[in-house]
Amino acid sequence: MPGAPDHPLLGARAPGVRLLSGRGVLLADTPSAAVVAAADWADRIDQGPAADGGEALLVRPDGHVCWAGRDDDADGLPAALARWFGPPRSRLPDGGAAGRPC
Repeated sequence: MPGAPDHPLLGARAPGVRLLSGRGVLLADTPSAAVVAAADWADRIDQGPAADGGEALLVRPDGHVCWAGRDDDADGLPAALARWFGPPRSRLPDGGAAGRPC
């Protein structure tokens, strides 16, 4: 998986995260490199505050962590977002205009 390959949370259930919307969530402070990198997926993921120490997590709708990294370094985040949540909005037909199916 992209992100820190040896991160202990990759593949694990995100501790203390309740997902009620049926969407993934990026836990990252704003503004940060992670939030900027995820902007093109804002129609498919929610955003919440980062864990302690500036650590950002991308959590799938089933509650498992699919990317972990630092808030200020989004290396691998776009690849994880594309893998789990589809192509970025800018690459969808009509730029992902409202009302268009993904």
